[in-house]
Amino acid sequence: MHQKTKYYINKIKELENQLEEKDIFLASMSHEIRTPMNAILAISDMLLEEKTLNEKQNEDIKTISNSSKILLGIINDILDYSKIGAGKLKLEKISFDINMVLDYVGDMISMMAQEKKLDIVFDIGTNVKAKYIGDPLRLSQILLNLMSNAVKFTKKGSVTLKIRNLNPENTDSSNLLFEVMDTGIGIAPKNISNLFNEYIQAEDSITRNYGGSGLGLNISKKLTKLMNGEIWVESELDKGSTFFVNISFEISSPNEHRVYRLDSTEIMKKKVLIIDSKEKWTNVLKNMLSYFHIDTTITSTPQEASKTITTDKFDIVFIADYTCNCKDLEFLHNYKDIKIIIIKNWQFTLKKEFQEKFDVITYIKRPFNQQVLCNTLNTLYYKQEKKQEVSKKDLKTIPHKKILIVEDDLINQKIMLNLFKDTNCEITLANNGQEAINIISKEFDLVLMDIKMPILNGYDASKIIRERFSQDQLPIVALTGNTSQEDIAKTKEYGMQYYLAKPLDIKTFYKLMVEILV
Repeated sequence: MHQKTKYYINKIKELENQLEEKDIFLASMSHEIRTPMNAILAISDMLLEEKTLNEKQNEDIKTISNSSKILLGIINDILDYSKIGAGKLKLEKISFDINMVLDYVGDMISMMAQEKKLDIVFDIGTNVKAKYIGDPLRLSQILLNLMSNAVKFTKKGSVTLKIRNLNPENTDSSNLLFEVMDTGIGIAPKNISNLFNEYIQAEDSITRNYGGSGLGLNISKKLTKLMNGEIWVESELDKGSTFFVNISFEISSPNEHRVYRLDSTEIMKKKVLIIDSKEKWTNVLKNMLSYFHIDTTITSTPQEASKTITTDKFDIVFIADYTCNCKDLEFLHNYKDIKIIIIKNWQFTLKKEFQEKFDVITYIKRPFNQQVLCNTLNTLYYKQEKKQEVSKKDLKTIPHKKILIVEDDLINQKIMLNLFKDTNCEITLANNGQEAINIISKEFDLVLMDIKMPILNGYDASKIIRERFSQDQLPIVALTGNTSQEDIAKTKEYGMQYYLAKPLDIKTFYKLMVEILV
């Protein structure tokens, strides 16, 4: 072999080894960082759920929780950035519901926007389909990055996510244009060209005033490129910015002509009155109702609504939460058949006085999507079981269960014990995989298995357990900070049929526990 060729082959091998070492290092760091983050977030969520704190303590815990989530977001950015740079990040190609993406983004952004009293608006074109084929996690990440930035750099006003199908005549795919518009500080023309570069923020003072890693936009650009899409921005200093993402998705159900269906055509004959002073929201809601061919009238104040309602018959009234004043809405007492829907923000609680005076049928939380509106209208006229969030109360109703928790970290052990406290679950602890193997028996109903442990790791311990018990006999849930598709697939290969990501999300935890143990 030629000496120079041999040199380059050795160099390539050396680089490959370095990349592999880097991957191992990042995976290890991910685990080490997520372990204390799991403690901070889980304990914060438990304290908030118990509702035993005074108002000041409650706000302090919320601050700790929100700050921890921001820190976790930065950590995730760094890890994703490294994976993309090493060519290790692989996109999924699965069927997904775009409304699930919107629900996730809406929930995450609403919590951030609530503190700044910003309006979050979803303006989704009626020709945008519900189900597409692609990577919903990475699409969520792009939208969440852009909307988080918009909220961060907007002091007052609104942040709008607009989605349009640029080729509605195509039945096989949709060219979706996502626009994230804000009324924030804007970007100077000289800074736009470098905005998507690594570690770049428009000005040095931005980092000091607003924080952030400077990686979000660069990651969004790289993810968009991996999805064969384009991303760009238009902005004017002090007048806000609009970020555009153009991605083509294959349609999952090409033969589905009408995506959102009401339970009866009778609902389409109902007349709607909207009482809301914010034009962006009212126009979006009217457009969404027009999908169902529902006749809609907009009024900006209760006084205007009281005049309008005397000249026409309405079946449904949408009322924005900030107009819920008993005195101003007394005129509705004269219309007993009208159904009321309160459009509320994330933390809104209706005053007891209002609840007693009016038969409020339901709430709809902004920002909402077409599917949520469809479900709400169906619920008004056809009683359906509302999906309630699963909590510890649901776990308490389940009879005696024996659970093995395999976890080497003492803090995480304490968290897990607290999560099961006051339930009918009998908990046994194992400090590593070998201890679990020594005590495992058919008496257990569930195993919660950490992955990275001394002596015997979670993968190998699960493999041995599977040789003794089938999946039906003994379910195993992986507890892992490594949530890439490869890592999740690996847990399944070793016999773990479920997984929970660290830091643990308490609602997700209880939902899965009830699902398995019921």
